Amino acid sequence: MELVPTLTYLDRMVTDGTDEQAWLRARSRGITATDVAKLNSVNAIPNAALDKLRGSSFTGNAFTEHGKTREPVIAAWVKKNYQIDPSSALFHAVDDNRHLATPDGVGVVDDTLVLAEIKTSGKPFEGVPAGYLRQVYWQQYVLGAERTLFVWEQHKDFVPVSAEPKWLWIERDERAITELVFLANGLIGEENQGWTIAKFLLQHERGGSWAPNLRARWRRLEAALEDAFPGTGHDGLDGHDAPEYADLRGQLAGLHCRIEALQALELRTLRAQARGAPPGISPSIGKVLGTELKQALTELHVRIAGPAALPHARLEDAGAHTLGVSEDGLFAMASYLNDRAASIYAGTNEVQRNLVAAHLLQH
Repeated sequence: MELVPTLTYLDRMVTDGTDEQAWLRARSRGITATDVAKLNSVNAIPNAALDKLRGSSFTGNAFTEHGKTREPVIAAWVKKNYQIDPSSALFHAVDDNRHLATPDGVGVVDDTLVLAEIKTSGKPFEGVPAGYLRQVYWQQYVLGAERTLFVWEQHKDFVPVSAEPKWLWIERDERAITELVFLANGLIGEENQGWTIAKFLLQHERGGSWAPNLRARWRRLEAALEDAFPGTGHDGLDGHDAPEYADLRGQLAGLHCRIEALQALELRTLRAQARGAPPGISPSIGKVLGTELKQALTELHVRIAGPAALPHARLEDAGAHTLGVSEDGLFAMASYLNDRAASIYAGTNEVQRNLVAAHLLQH
């Protein structure tokens, strides 16, 4: 027997969702409604690409647990009142099997494919939030649905505020779907070609000028060194402090040379971009060099500050000065602790090294 046209979505089921690990693996290989919800413009593509490449460390909280508990209850209400069956299945689109969606409900009413999307919220909705609307349109596109029943339940301290959830129908919007498909393709690129467009945009996202800020930090560090060894000047000093001063001065000079080399790289990249060329792999190199220099400067600053860099109460707290705390020492330790994260934000240095290695192998 020939299938009703609206049921062809069943042939495009990737996984039925009963195996959570299989569902998660399948989702990671494409663009989902969750990913698309972030794509409000082309400017959102770099951050969305980073989120996709890094993965999420979020494992849930009290609000997500409440949502998981209430969703089956609300889904049962939807089925009873609108004949839309609960669903945890993952589907792919007709024209691109990397375009994925998992609606909360799927049903056929009067030979028309309809979906359900369920949300819980601690706050009232004044209309459907834009991110949720993008999710709905994406699901309609992937499955070929004509409309979606958007259902939400408000709670206070995780107790529903009304006996029944609120709802409204969202009709299919071809213009909105076309825009979302365009943005999604910009994120994922052509099949088997990697996330070409996203990675190109990430070249600019990671770009920047590290050298000026590093040079300013270096000058502060030089002043801290001279304050720590008063009366020495650049000629060094006599006595037991001379070897330590010479060692610190040598490390400082080495860092200065590395900052100058980084600035040369940045200026060369800017010159190429001024001529219309893409930044290429230079931002990845700059990110690794810049963050390593930043960390090296803070490590040396803590060493120069010595005991004054030990974590203490803030300067405005009573008695802090009696502990021998200095503003420079506090700055040194705060910078040191903060800049431990420099090598993992904006794309970890390990990822950047892989990108640099891949570039060298290809060229």
